[in-house]
Amino acid sequence: MRIYALVVATVTISCATNHPPSQGVDQQGLAELHVDAQSLIAASVTRVTVDAAGQTQDLTLNQATGTFDGALFLPSGTQSLAASAFSGDQLVGQSQPTPVTVQIGVVTRVVLRILDRSTGPAQLFGPILDSLSFPTTTEVNHAVTFAISVVAPIGDPVTYQWTSDCADATFSTADAATTEFSGPTSGACTITVTATSNKVAQSQRFVIAVFPAGAMSGALQVSTTFVTAPLIQISLPELGCTAATANAGSDASCQTTIASPSIASYNASVLSWGGSDPGTLDVSDNCGGATGVSSRSPSDISGAWLPPASGGACLVTARAVSGDDLTATLSLAVLVRPGTPATAQPPSVFAEFENGCVFGQLPFPAGCGSFPVGGLRTVFAEIFLPDGHPGTMTLTDDCAGPQAVPPFVNNAFFGVSYAVPSLTSRTCTVTLHATTLEGSFTDVAAQYQLFGR
Repeated sequence: MRIYALVVATVTISCATNHPPSQGVDQQGLAELHVDAQSLIAASVTRVTVDAAGQTQDLTLNQATGTFDGALFLPSGTQSLAASAFSGDQLVGQSQPTPVTVQIGVVTRVVLRILDRSTGPAQLFGPILDSLSFPTTTEVNHAVTFAISVVAPIGDPVTYQWTSDCADATFSTADAATTEFSGPTSGACTITVTATSNKVAQSQRFVIAVFPAGAMSGALQVSTTFVTAPLIQISLPELGCTAATANAGSDASCQTTIASPSIASYNASVLSWGGSDPGTLDVSDNCGGATGVSSRSPSDISGAWLPPASGGACLVTARAVSGDDLTATLSLAVLVRPGTPATAQPPSVFAEFENGCVFGQLPFPAGCGSFPVGGLRTVFAEIFLPDGHPGTMTLTDDCAGPQAVPPFVNNAFFGVSYAVPSLTSRTCTVTLHATTLEGSFTDVAAQYQLFGR
């Protein structure tokens, strides 16, 4: 770190000018030194000294001006000036020697860079747990061994402490890395061991069951996890409103209205599944509008919402169901003005099998020949919307069932692969159904004949 200090030297000379220029007190000048204290104080500097012409002068902190000030009598001519900064008694900064020309009646301004010479506080490394060994059962008054191994990264001392919540239990050496434990009373004892180095403590905890001598019984170690419903949020950005489970008491009514055929985008996300596995997340309304999905992940869904043309008060609701079947719902209230029905041209759909056979538009499915049972069928597709918004898309093989498809994104090319079941001598129809948010749709389909291998 470099600490910049401005030193201003004001030089005067006595009136006795008959002496030789290089001799006597009369050829000395007075250097008034002022060092900007702000950067020094910020670096915890408490004292500044200046060395020049064999003299060392402490500068005094002037609280009124925010400077370190002092004065030196210097012989005229070229002098070497150096400054030192201290934090308490510790030297923390020094400047390079700087030549200063002292001239009669001239104010010389010097900028000194006081370089930080401190190394800063030493790093502290706490203990790192390497291993912990212990039995899970013992008998009354039978000693067993516990051992912990820790690593001190740079060899610092480590202290140990073993404790038990069984008051009558004992340790042979409670402050060592290895100890023997015994308990005179049957029951479950929670053991805690703490390793400390550089005032940093690491603790480990475990349970040991103490049985009566010769007992034929066993024990259970039980732990519980509290699983909560998902924590979710939903927003309608164009309408300027957001609701979150964490802010359940806040206003969830949107103050901006909307009317069909206007579209509002939405986003819903699960901030926490409450300790459960991710489940499902969907968005819908209660007033007959339509929702489309443009992107989806296990914890996030985005898309567009088309309000009903009839208007009314609508609740746009996000619904999350966790892997433990715990449900959370969250709604935004929107006032929908009466509007006009939204219209859009039907989607333009292209689809083909992996062998290049292109689907035909219903009611005339394409004939795509035969395919072996147990094989992997792949459908490639692309959907283009001339003037509408993405709605829903489904892909169904009436031999293999519905297939998972990606979110409906305009003009995006995608592929779906699935296994064909063992249904020999069966004609299978594959249908791709694409619907705009405005309600128009297009179906394309292809048929193939299954045969045994």
